[in-house]
Amino acid sequence: MTATESNNGVYRILALDGGGVRGFFTAQLIARLASRRPDWLDRVDLIAGTSTGAIIALCLGMGMDPGAIAAIYEREANRIFSATLTDRVLDAGGLIGPRYDVRKLAAILRQLFRDVRLEELDKRVLVPAFDLDDENPDPRRRRWKPKLFHNFPTAGGDGGMLIRDVALYSSAVPAVFSSVDGYVDGGVYAANPTLCAVAQSLDDGVLNPPPTLRQLRVFSVGTGKSPLHIEGESLHWGMAQWAKPLLGLVLDAGVAVVDYQCTQLIGGNYHRLNPWLDGRTILLDDADALPHLRKAAAGVELEDTVAWLDRAWLS
Repeated sequence: MTATESNNGVYRILALDGGGVRGFFTAQLIARLASRRPDWLDRVDLIAGTSTGAIIALCLGMGMDPGAIAAIYEREANRIFSATLTDRVLDAGGLIGPRYDVRKLAAILRQLFRDVRLEELDKRVLVPAFDLDDENPDPRRRRWKPKLFHNFPTAGGDGGMLIRDVALYSSAVPAVFSSVDGYVDGGVYAANPTLCAVAQSLDDGVLNPPPTLRQLRVFSVGTGKSPLHIEGESLHWGMAQWAKPLLGLVLDAGVAVVDYQCTQLIGGNYHRLNPWLDGRTILLDDADALPHLRKAAAGVELEDTVAWLDRAWLS
């Protein structure tokens, strides 16, 4: 029996954006939806997540309650995004080294996921990371490349990978953390992993037969929109000026264009939940913003999303 045959002819994808501490906002929204429609998460066929979204996706893949996932952020965010004065001196305030020690995040993920492997998860998952060196034996063809970790039982799958490693690779934001085993954050090309998940599900080498576009139900959840912009119509900037805003600019641009593409491809069977964060700019390492994120998530109007779940996801 195919995946679509076992789910009344539809294939359901949940996709979760990257965004650092703003993953707390995502987890809160998912928890609120679970309180309104307790069985909606049970229907998911594939969970995709990038960076902080990867951590949430892998937790959901283990069957963890979304409220418990949100509690992880409350407990650990300040530990992850903290640096001593000595750290700041040694890395010149992040100019010549990563802003935070990735070993703190690694230790938390090790404690959270233990030795569980992708193949042991209850759900199919897809996690983008970026490989800085494919180690091609031909030096003329050696290059970096995107990597999609997944646990589909196909040739080239990654079922044997420890999920703590996959989560860490996908979360290693350049300049914020050091690279890990040659990988950096998948957000450099897929901060919004929705289209990656759609493409994976349509691959007949992964699902045989794959669902059609009409059979897809795709729910994309962001980490909230912040009012980020750059004033000026003619910016005569070099690398020194662009260095600080460039990462955020690239990540937000990728998120927005994927939303447009999925809207055009999938239409009404696609839904995006990514509300404004009350006009406040919250960066990915702003651990002090958790109370604001909690308040913002509690105030989000969910009626349109619940109506879409009832119509497209649960029916």
